[in-house]
Amino acid sequence: MNQFSTPILKSFNIKAHVAGDEVDMEASTRRAADNQDDGDTGGGDTDIPYFPPTPPDPNGDDTGGGGSNPGSGDGNDPGNGGGGTDPNDPNDPNDPNDPNDPNDPNDPSDPNDPNDPNDPNDPNDPNDPTDPTDPHPGDKPIKVTISPKPTSVPKGEDIVVLGVVDSAYPITKAVVFVNGTEVDHTDYSLPTVTSAVGYEKSFRFSLPTDGYEAGDTIAVEVKGFDDQGRQASDSFVISTKLPADEEPNARNCLLFDSLHIEYFDATQQAIIPLDIPSDWLPYEIDNGNGAKVTFGWGSSNGIIAWFKAGTNTTGYGFQLSSIAINYLDEKNLSKTTWAASIIKQTDGVKNADLMLGDGSTKTTDNWTKPIINNGDYSASPSIGSLNDYVNFSFGGNWNINQCPINKQLLNPDEGQTTPNDPTQPPVEPYDPTKNPVRNCLLLDKVAFQYYSDITNDLETVIVPLSWLVTEQITVQSKAGPIDVVVGWSDYFKGVSVMVKNGTGQTNLQVTGIGVMFKDFYDVVQTAWATNLNFKSAGAKNTEWMKGGPKAIGDLPWISEVVTGNYANAPCIGKSGDFVVSKHYDVFTSQVCPIDSSHNSDPETGVNPVPELHVTAPSADPTSLTQCNNEPLNIAGYADIYPSVSTVNATYRGEEVYAGTGSGTHKDFAFTIPATAFGTDGGATIGGKADIIFLVDYTGSMSSYITNVANNLDAFITRLANDGVDYRLGLVQFGDVTYGERLFKNDYTTNKDLFKTQLQYILVGGGGDEPESGLEGIMDGTNGALSFDFRSNAAKYIIMLTDAHVHTTSDGGAYTVAEVASACQGRGIKISVIGPTASTNASVMDQLKPLVDATGGQYVDILGDYGSQLASISGEISHDAGELNSGDLVITATSPDGTTKSITIAINVIDCSPPPTDGGSPDEGTIKNSYDMLFRLRWGYRASGACDLDLHAFIDKDVTKHVAYNSPTVTISGATYHVYQEGADAVYLNFDYTSHTAATAWDNEVEIITIDGFVGRKLTLVVDRYAMAQIDDLDKDPQVEIINAANGALLKTIALDKATWTQQYMIICDINLKNPGQTTLSDITIRKEQRGSLTPV
Repeated sequence: MNQFSTPILKSFNIKAHVAGDEVDMEASTRRAADNQDDGDTGGGDTDIPYFPPTPPDPNGDDTGGGGSNPGSGDGNDPGNGGGGTDPNDPNDPNDPNDPNDPNDPNDPSDPNDPNDPNDPNDPNDPNDPTDPTDPHPGDKPIKVTISPKPTSVPKGEDIVVLGVVDSAYPITKAVVFVNGTEVDHTDYSLPTVTSAVGYEKSFRFSLPTDGYEAGDTIAVEVKGFDDQGRQASDSFVISTKLPADEEPNARNCLLFDSLHIEYFDATQQAIIPLDIPSDWLPYEIDNGNGAKVTFGWGSSNGIIAWFKAGTNTTGYGFQLSSIAINYLDEKNLSKTTWAASIIKQTDGVKNADLMLGDGSTKTTDNWTKPIINNGDYSASPSIGSLNDYVNFSFGGNWNINQCPINKQLLNPDEGQTTPNDPTQPPVEPYDPTKNPVRNCLLLDKVAFQYYSDITNDLETVIVPLSWLVTEQITVQSKAGPIDVVVGWSDYFKGVSVMVKNGTGQTNLQVTGIGVMFKDFYDVVQTAWATNLNFKSAGAKNTEWMKGGPKAIGDLPWISEVVTGNYANAPCIGKSGDFVVSKHYDVFTSQVCPIDSSHNSDPETGVNPVPELHVTAPSADPTSLTQCNNEPLNIAGYADIYPSVSTVNATYRGEEVYAGTGSGTHKDFAFTIPATAFGTDGGATIGGKADIIFLVDYTGSMSSYITNVANNLDAFITRLANDGVDYRLGLVQFGDVTYGERLFKNDYTTNKDLFKTQLQYILVGGGGDEPESGLEGIMDGTNGALSFDFRSNAAKYIIMLTDAHVHTTSDGGAYTVAEVASACQGRGIKISVIGPTASTNASVMDQLKPLVDATGGQYVDILGDYGSQLASISGEISHDAGELNSGDLVITATSPDGTTKSITIAINVIDCSPPPTDGGSPDEGTIKNSYDMLFRLRWGYRASGACDLDLHAFIDKDVTKHVAYNSPTVTISGATYHVYQEGADAVYLNFDYTSHTAATAWDNEVEIITIDGFVGRKLTLVVDRYAMAQIDDLDKDPQVEIINAANGALLKTIALDKATWTQQYMIICDINLKNPGQTTLSDITIRKEQRGSLTPV
């Protein structure tokens, strides 16, 4: 690889280096025509001639006094006559106008000349740094540089004078003098360029040579002035020569003179032309946008433009508009050839065809205006990223007839620079001894890359700082225009990209967000996002927005987007959605303050106030009504800056959810199981129970007592599993009318001890057949009511007997009604294990009123003790269990300790089925061939009646409908409303009287049963008849799904009275199957409100 030191051309300051050493400016501006052995055939190098003070004599007279030779030339001929003084003779020591005369008081080179502007001792010298009258001593002096300085020009052609005026102060003008006379020239310069070290103004004068003959010499001087009254000048002398068609060939080849570049300067926001001398190749140009491009010779006599250094990683680093070669032809005439084709280009070069052709005839508005107006570089001719290059070929005879010159060939394929991490460009640390420009990192622009579904390509928008928040950028998409606002989040120290207006939910597929900043030494750097500080709820798949610019091949989701599927694409989202980028600490910790007008936080709503919201089962509820046998599903999200570290939830002080996060946004979802509310499959959890076993110890009871003792485990297991705090007491009774006393064993919680107590009961006696069971309850000393029942416990008496009880009619002390009333008054339920109708109906008829009045169970003394005792203990567990209402507290926390909490009061209601006697619910005598039946229940309304009706539809057809006004059918003396199709029928059993009673909840007043209709769909709808009042019911309405075979509750569908606002509610759809095949999975819960009675 060739080693060379690259000169830098920036804002027209050019320094030349040879093998790493700086050379003088005069040498560096030498023309190629002045070089030895460069193909010149004109007889060697051209000497710089003298500076004549006046134009040539148009008459050509020789005025050399005393000379005998009138002169064969023009008035510049010093003559051969001797003795005279030629006023134009530069070598005449007596010539008062001789610029080299040491005695000439006006000689600008005279060291003693008081008017010499370059005299360091001149007290009036405006550039003298020691001049006490100079108002700005020590400032950078004003300087004029002409480059190049041509030595000859064909007669009749213009002299083109190029150069620059440089000063520490604004430059007011530059004027040109020809042979000491100022030339009127108004269109003379380019705009003033402001640099870090002062002001520069380029000039270009075109001077005609009409009136001069071949061989004449012309003195050209340019003076520059700044606004401090300071001036400086530079000059050269040029001779005229014959026109090319009259001149002999100067050479037989085309001599490279200079390289002409036209590029877009990011600082000036304009295309800048540059002519670079031949002996300065290779050159490096910094466009002020973090891209340094080296120009030099390439293969096949081409010129290479190579993005060799810099930190611009936008993919649109350097905009090259045109490139040309200026050369001298065989007759030494200046010619230009423009790039005609491309020998080779890398993949990162964009729109290279726009770099070709004559720059003077091009229209560049099609790409410069989008840059200037919208920050859109997509149409620009760009050398995209580090290591990208273009090798140009030039037209005409240039490629085949170049003069041989020493070329340092560039080989970018072998000189690749390893790119830095695009998210962490190296920044030289601040050092006050190194003359930094600033003490912070100056944000200059921001960039974002996005996928365009119109061009099917990745585009980059570069946004100037002045546009942040204040300007709206419009990006086109297939769905329509997307208005985007880019800003600076002062809170996050990152870039916000917000969809201000857009169609749909998937706007703007962003694939990178970058900041472009100037470091402490004015070097432009680009840093892409390492992550996101924040994303709003609508932003999706944002992991693709991290890191540097992407390539199409990096993005697998593009093929899906082409088909209209945005599921995996990065999207900012709908109108109002936004993201905020996160950048490396080197930048965010040292960024310069940014004007508040560009702070997007007020626009986007970014602020340090944490947000916590619940979205399900409803939006931000303060309270919820919850069935005690159903789980509760909660969902929501937290937004906390700088990030959400944890989200926790507790119910009644117990943790029910713990989640962790890393970004500022955290979605959460969790389920509180039914057990937290006091249920588990219909069995209430926890609570207390005080249970008294009232056992008949007369002679016939031995086997029954043994059965109870042997199956006590089944009874206790249910209580223990449900967490019931139980106490067991024992009362033994015989026949007090025969002197048989009552025995009392106080409470125990030890089931083994209690079992032993049962096993040690002595059986015997009994007297006559009625026994003293009622006394066993009522006796104040040893009876069941003598026990201390806890106020918050379920209270139960379980009577075991095979006989009648004495009442006041046969010598007893109490009636059944009195005992029932006493137990009711104390909240005690009585269950009886006794004879049934098939074994001793009269005993059952006497004892069952105790059960019916108090709500207990009557089970068969000859039945299965295990299942029957478990059924009774299940009822006790249900009654003992507490409805666990309480507070759900959700808390989100950030790493810095910031928290946000919300509290939701959960009001738990009892949705468990009432205890049954083991038979099916009241469905009359219908023979049900279906698996399930459906029951509507609701609570008591103290202020008046509440009328709800259950409707059923087959196949969602309004004509296939059963309700309270449907035809009736009588079966076994019971009347039902019915919809029938042959043998298939849907029955409704309801009791209108009970609709308006306080006991509507328990009376099962609305029941639907199905017989047949296999393969069809059943839809249930509830009607608030005449918009019945439900807001003050003591229990919310509910629809229950019952196992028709055994009466077990399979599913409860709670109807929240607080949210039920319309007259009708579609409850569910059921796919009907053969008996034994239908499951809960065949039921679709809908709970959809309607203003009319419709099943769809």
